[in-house]
Amino acid sequence: MNLCIIFTGKILLLLIITTTSSVDSLLFNRFKGKSIDQLIYNRFESTKSDISFCIRRFNLTHSTGCSSKQDGNNGHPYQIFNHLDMETKVLIERYKKYGPLILIINIQDFYSIDKLRQYRYQLIKWITGVILIEISDQSSMNSSSSYRSYSQESHCPNIGYGIQLKKHYGNKTHTNNDNDDEQKCSPEIPEPNPYENYSKISWPFPFFFVRNKTAIKEFQKCQQKSNCRLQLLSFMYGTINSQRCLKRSQNAMDMVESSYCKLIRARNLLASLFPVYENQSIYENRSILLLTARLDSFTMFDSYSPGADSVYSAFIVMIAIISTLNKNQHLLQTNRTGNQIKNILYAFFDGESFGHIGSNSWIFYNNFMDDPSAYGSILTSKIKLKSIKQVIELNQLIGDSQQQQSGQQYWIHSDDSMNDNNEPTIAEKFLKFCKRNKFLMANNRPLPSSSTAKQFRRYDTEIDALLLAGYGSEIRNPYFHSLFDSGHYYNLDIIVERLTKISDLVVNFLFEILAEQEYSKYQLKTDRNLIHQLVDCLIGLSSICDLFDSNLKLFDVQYEFTAPIQRETDMMMNTIETRSTHIKQRIQFNIDVRRSLQIILFYANSRLKNCSSISSTIMDENGFTVIPLGYNQTYFDGDYHSNDYRYSQCLLSQTVMEVTESTYAEYIGKGLLLLADDQEMLRQQMNHLMMTTSVDFSTWTESNYHKNFAYRPVIRIFFEQSFWLKILSFFLGSLFTSFSIWLIKLIEENSEYFFNQQQQSNNDGRSYITTVVGGSTDNTTTTTATVTNKSNEFRTLSSTMSSVKCEKHHIQKLMNLHNNHDDDDE
Repeated sequence: MNLCIIFTGKILLLLIITTTSSVDSLLFNRFKGKSIDQLIYNRFESTKSDISFCIRRFNLTHSTGCSSKQDGNNGHPYQIFNHLDMETKVLIERYKKYGPLILIINIQDFYSIDKLRQYRYQLIKWITGVILIEISDQSSMNSSSSYRSYSQESHCPNIGYGIQLKKHYGNKTHTNNDNDDEQKCSPEIPEPNPYENYSKISWPFPFFFVRNKTAIKEFQKCQQKSNCRLQLLSFMYGTINSQRCLKRSQNAMDMVESSYCKLIRARNLLASLFPVYENQSIYENRSILLLTARLDSFTMFDSYSPGADSVYSAFIVMIAIISTLNKNQHLLQTNRTGNQIKNILYAFFDGESFGHIGSNSWIFYNNFMDDPSAYGSILTSKIKLKSIKQVIELNQLIGDSQQQQSGQQYWIHSDDSMNDNNEPTIAEKFLKFCKRNKFLMANNRPLPSSSTAKQFRRYDTEIDALLLAGYGSEIRNPYFHSLFDSGHYYNLDIIVERLTKISDLVVNFLFEILAEQEYSKYQLKTDRNLIHQLVDCLIGLSSICDLFDSNLKLFDVQYEFTAPIQRETDMMMNTIETRSTHIKQRIQFNIDVRRSLQIILFYANSRLKNCSSISSTIMDENGFTVIPLGYNQTYFDGDYHSNDYRYSQCLLSQTVMEVTESTYAEYIGKGLLLLADDQEMLRQQMNHLMMTTSVDFSTWTESNYHKNFAYRPVIRIFFEQSFWLKILSFFLGSLFTSFSIWLIKLIEENSEYFFNQQQQSNNDGRSYITTVVGGSTDNTTTTTATVTNKSNEFRTLSSTMSSVKCEKHHIQKLMNLHNNHDDDDE
């Protein structure tokens, strides 16, 4: 009976080993190259442009945004179709049935979104996350909702971001207008606004914004299965506020892969109308006109902030103006004297949505540090704050349908207090110019506290500033700083028409300033085709963009629907994004897709130069980028493609990108830019400015998140076991455990039948040798040989025993023979 059990046990072991090997081979071939994570989860990565996650940000006192748990938030998907689905009773019933919920809400469902904001800390009992979805074929916002505004900004944009040492600024004398302007919020975001403050409050659960149709369908399928779950993973390292977060990031003992906080950097794009050279002196006082626009927009989501009106409208107008003035430089006097404007500085400031990081840092480092040349380019090292006489800022120039009907499309904003020797202000000159050319312009209004032009006035009240915008006391762009500020909700033909008109107006006004002469009609016309191409590429929805082909002569550039505007944070160069997603390897060394706007500015402000000896792209000693046309045909083609002419011409432009960051990190001694001595000087200068002026310094930072594939922000779909499957798994597990215990016990009790006894025999032989060592030498030798022979005989018999299945009577006979030999030896 025992032999049968032993034989059966051996057969079972052999069967288990063979089966396991076959299953392993089958699984390896079936899931070759896939990790366990990929087999368990269906992943939708946040690295793609159509899936974005809510990020946590910090200022001096608070944190905003959201974060998931470190291992993600799990829940059953529940799509909201109407306000009844958001009733508390319905949510509780579904929670009892499915467990924690992850809501799926259309971005136009303002009722549900508003309820989320009001009751977010009560709803956390049943809700672990929210996915906002956008349906690309949904109807226009104006026809589907009665709300006037859809902004995630606070009621008063760009406030509460900086350091303030005093509410009243020392002994500085302010006019009534100055005091009123500092206290008054302008421009305001009109009410009602269902998204108000969304990006400036803290959420207790993670948000994702999904425009991927495949992902949305998978979420809906998952909802139909009771055991299907979603996992939202977007864990943020940062906590509390900027000061605490930056201190933790500098901890030398920190073992976390990434730091806790990222400094929000700004990549400013700058160029000038006339060249600036290394050997020339700094521009004299009040001889520069600054034409500026902002480069950044933002939402509560990390990688999606379209900025069609809030950013690109002004950028397109500025590029059209720059291109037109550049082509007509021959009409202007280069060596300008007297009180004339000597040059125009074109400045696209980045990071303006976060406390004017771009303009504020540029002004401070270029004017209040001992060695400003260490922080800027040759171009800006010759232009100081005192060099600037006038500032013209362009902002939100598309407008809306109500403005078109009323005829009031644009407003002039300026400070009435500016009056130098009774000379007309730039706002008065511009308003007069508009009337002369029969261009309807709304009455003069104060400079908004959130404008870049106001920043220059805070540093230097002698600067004459003008803001041209599509709003008055209220922001008229209904999608300002929101998910809706994209080409989906605009008529592109109307946009081209409006931007062409305002471009013609501004470029001719600048031409009169430079020429110091009034004209009865427009002398210059902007390139409507260029504006149309810029609108198509930066605002439009078409995947075909011929701007680089027809104007820049950049071929083989592909486009997709992406977020055009992103911020640059520490160790992440992604401030400026366009739809360029792939450029051929042969030109990738010269162009980065993130610098597409810089390339556009480069082209708009470039000119031809003879350069037969240059064979590759270089930067000369004056900061000019020189591109030889003949040797870089992937850049420029067309007329330069034939004849030897193409080998003797270069394209020359002084377009620079300057990277700056918030000075707050240096102020608290946690920055990486300055040495200790320089940091002390920086603090003294900042304290002096904050005590004597109305300047604030931005304290905004962003939380870091994991860059590893397994932990970076992602939405994952997986299946939980059903109740009956859990019971079956428990039963089968118990059965296999019981069988394993029985099999192990059987082997343990009959180990001599399962395992070869050769090793035991060797041990016995050696023990006999040790026993007889105490005798004489001759006896020891003889006995050793005898025992060795007997041991060999025993091993031979043991092998024979194993081959005949360990028959018991053979074992007994062998042991008797062995005992008889031992007796004879004694």
